[in-house]
Amino acid sequence: MPIFELNRLVSYDDESLIAELRRVAALVGKPYLTAAAFNKHSKVNSTCIRRRFGKWHECLARAGLEYRYSSGSLPKRISGRPYTKEALINAGGNAGRGNW
Repeated sequence: MPIFELNRLVSYDDESLIAELRRVAALVGKPYLTAAAFNKHSKVNSTCIRRRFGKWHECLARAGLEYRYSSGSLPKRISGRPYTKEALINAGGNAGRGNW
């Protein structure tokens, strides 16, 4: 017989939200815990967590998971053109000139 499990939290106090962050972090097998991955496995939306604790990296830090934060990926385009390896290498030298 299957075990019934609630698909939401019983309590939304700070300790319950932090426990949910830690529970989901243990489930996600990736080095970083993104808000999207959290939402996929969590019983509470990341928006609720962020409203309580601040920005996503602050939420993770509050749960002792700051090492699981990633600032995100680079944008896919610069000035309407896709990133190329050369553009990324030269980006530092051309900063502010807009000639890549």
